[in-house]
Amino acid sequence: MVIQAYDFLELARTHSCALQLGASDQWGNIVNGVELGRRVEGRELFWLTAPLLTTSSGAKMGKSASGAVWLNAERLAPYDFWQFWRNTEDGDVDRFLRLFTDFPRPRSID
Repeated sequence: MVIQAYDFLELARTHSCALQLGASDQWGNIVNGVELGRRVEGRELFWLTAPLLTTSSGAKMGKSASGAVWLNAERLAPYDFWQFWRNTEDGDVDRFLRLFTDFPRPRSID
Protein backbone atom coordinates (compact mmCIF):
# COMPACT_ATOMS: atom_id res chain seq x y z
CA MET A 1 0.00 0.00 0.00
CA VAL A 2 2.81 2.40 0.88
CA ILE A 3 4.68 1.67 -2.36
CA GLN A 4 1.58 2.33 -4.46
CA ALA A 5 0.90 5.54 -2.53
CA TYR A 6 4.48 6.68 -3.18
CA ASP A 7 4.07 5.75 -6.85
CA PHE A 8 1.15 8.20 -7.12
CA LEU A 9 3.27 10.91 -5.49
CA GLU A 10 6.09 10.24 -7.98
CA LEU A 11 3.66 10.42 -10.91
CA ALA A 12 2.50 13.78 -9.58
CA ARG A 13 6.09 15.00 -9.21
CA THR A 14 7.48 13.80 -12.52
CA HIS A 15 4.46 13.92 -14.83
CA SER A 16 2.08 16.39 -13.12
CA CYS A 17 -0.42 13.57 -12.68
CA ALA A 18 -3.21 14.78 -10.39
CA LEU A 19 -5.84 12.08 -10.96
CA GLN A 20 -5.58 8.36 -10.36
CA LEU A 21 -8.23 5.96 -11.63
CA GLY A 22 -8.70 2.44 -10.38
CA ALA A 23 -11.06 -0.35 -9.48
CA SER A 24 -12.80 -0.39 -6.12
CA ASP A 25 -10.32 -2.95 -4.78
CA GLN A 26 -7.59 -0.27 -5.11
CA TRP A 27 -9.47 2.37 -3.12
CA GLY A 28 -7.18 2.20 -0.07
CA ASN A 29 -4.00 2.44 -2.15
CA ILE A 30 -5.30 5.43 -4.09
CA VAL A 31 -6.55 7.29 -1.02
CA ASN A 32 -3.18 6.76 0.66
CA GLY A 33 -1.48 8.28 -2.39
CA VAL A 34 -3.75 11.35 -2.21
CA GLU A 35 -2.99 11.72 1.50
CA LEU A 36 0.77 11.24 1.02
CA GLY A 37 0.83 13.94 -1.65
CA ARG A 38 -1.04 16.32 0.66
CA ARG A 39 1.17 15.65 3.69
CA VAL A 40 4.56 15.55 1.95
CA GLU A 41 4.18 18.35 -0.61
CA GLY A 42 0.82 19.99 0.02
CA ARG A 43 -0.37 18.71 -3.37
CA GLU A 44 -4.03 18.51 -4.21
CA LEU A 45 -4.48 15.09 -5.80
CA PHE A 46 -7.70 13.42 -6.87
CA TRP A 47 -8.99 9.89 -7.28
CA LEU A 48 -11.82 8.00 -8.91
CA THR A 49 -12.74 4.37 -8.44
CA ALA A 50 -15.16 2.17 -10.34
CA PRO A 51 -16.70 -1.15 -9.35
CA LEU A 52 -14.43 -4.13 -9.83
CA LEU A 53 -15.27 -6.09 -12.97
CA THR A 54 -16.10 -9.69 -12.20
CA THR A 55 -17.57 -12.61 -14.08
CA SER A 56 -20.91 -14.13 -13.05
CA SER A 57 -18.94 -16.71 -11.05
CA GLY A 58 -17.30 -13.89 -9.07
CA ALA A 59 -13.85 -14.19 -10.67
CA LYS A 60 -11.93 -10.92 -10.94
CA MET A 61 -11.28 -9.49 -14.41
CA GLY A 62 -8.12 -7.46 -14.58
CA LYS A 63 -4.45 -7.31 -15.44
CA SER A 64 -3.46 -9.20 -12.28
CA ALA A 65 -5.99 -11.97 -12.95
CA SER A 66 -4.90 -15.07 -14.79
CA GLY A 67 -6.12 -14.96 -18.37
CA ALA A 68 -6.53 -11.18 -18.49
CA VAL A 69 -7.80 -9.73 -21.77
CA TRP A 70 -5.48 -7.21 -23.38
CA LEU A 71 -6.19 -5.06 -26.44
CA ASN A 72 -2.49 -5.05 -27.29
CA ALA A 73 -1.42 -7.91 -29.59
CA GLU A 74 2.02 -7.91 -27.91
CA ARG A 75 0.37 -8.87 -24.62
CA LEU A 76 -2.30 -11.18 -25.97
CA ALA A 77 -2.37 -12.87 -29.37
CA PRO A 78 -5.42 -11.98 -31.49
CA TYR A 79 -6.47 -15.64 -31.51
CA ASP A 80 -6.38 -15.75 -27.69
CA PHE A 81 -8.41 -12.53 -27.57
CA TRP A 82 -11.03 -14.13 -29.82
CA GLN A 83 -10.98 -17.32 -27.74
CA PHE A 84 -11.59 -15.39 -24.52
CA TRP A 85 -14.80 -13.86 -25.88
CA ARG A 86 -15.87 -17.08 -27.59
CA ASN A 87 -15.53 -18.99 -24.31
CA THR A 88 -17.32 -16.41 -22.17
CA GLU A 89 -19.95 -17.97 -19.91
CA ASP A 90 -23.52 -17.55 -21.14
CA GLY A 91 -24.45 -15.67 -17.97
CA ASP A 92 -21.87 -12.97 -18.76
CA VAL A 93 -22.65 -12.35 -22.43
CA ASP A 94 -25.45 -9.77 -22.02
CA ARG A 95 -23.57 -7.73 -19.40
CA PHE A 96 -20.27 -7.85 -21.32
CA LEU A 97 -21.98 -6.75 -24.54
CA ARG A 98 -23.43 -3.76 -22.69
CA LEU A 99 -20.08 -2.93 -21.04
CA PHE A 100 -17.66 -3.51 -23.91
CA THR A 101 -19.57 -2.66 -27.09
CA ASP A 102 -21.76 0.06 -28.54
CA PHE A 103 -24.43 -2.39 -29.67
CA PRO A 104 -27.90 -0.94 -29.08
CA ARG A 105 -30.00 -2.73 -26.50
CA PRO A 106 -33.23 -4.21 -27.81
CA ARG A 107 -36.40 -2.62 -26.51
CA SER A 108 -38.26 -4.74 -24.03
CA ILE A 109 -41.65 -6.07 -25.03
CA ASP A 110 -44.31 -5.31 -22.45
